[in-house]
Amino acid sequence: MYRIDFSDSNRIYRTTDGTCEVLDPLTLTWQSAEMSRNAIDVSEKEVRMYLCALETAKEAHKGQKDKGGNDYFTHPVSVSALTKGSLTAVISALLHDTVEDTDITLEKLRELGMSEEVIACVDCLTHREGEPRKDYLERIAANYDAVCVKLADLTHNSDLSRIADPSEKDYQRIEKYRKEYEALSKRKAELEGKMSHE
Repeated sequence: MYRIDFSDSNRIYRTTDGTCEVLDPLTLTWQSAEMSRNAIDVSEKEVRMYLCALETAKEAHKGQKDKGGNDYFTHPVSVSALTKGSLTAVISALLHDTVEDTDITLEKLRELGMSEEVIACVDCLTHREGEPRKDYLERIAANYDAVCVKLADLTHNSDLSRIADPSEKDYQRIEKYRKEYEALSKRKAELEGKMSHE
């Protein structure tokens, strides 16, 4: 049986024969754990998709470094842990930079067994070459899962502790992200309001 705790970094649990393990997404290993009371059941198919996304992101970003010189794979894992929403959003967060920054395509994600919801979300999160930032954000704003992922992405990208010596340009970028975060937070609330009335 598999469970996920959305209230605690989206931890994935596996229980078998009275034992409980939790997945460490950075090492892709299962470790002994105690089940969270807040965990809810997820299907084996959903967990397979999550694990596939994790492995795909790790392989796709191999050798890439972030602005602070850290292994880039830590970024999608951190964004996935920060994502609040659905399992679709959590999985999409792992893949959110693959199509934009690696050789992975949306078709490849489909071949790997990603759901159409995950593919649609990743597509929204993929910034096209030459696309104005405004158009990119409008595309994200149309997809609830993409909004959830982008809010987590902006949060993680705004963490200046990841950069040893932030420059004025970094501080300007953070201010831009703060404004985008506020706009997307309002949009998330609007979408949640609509969903609660459906």
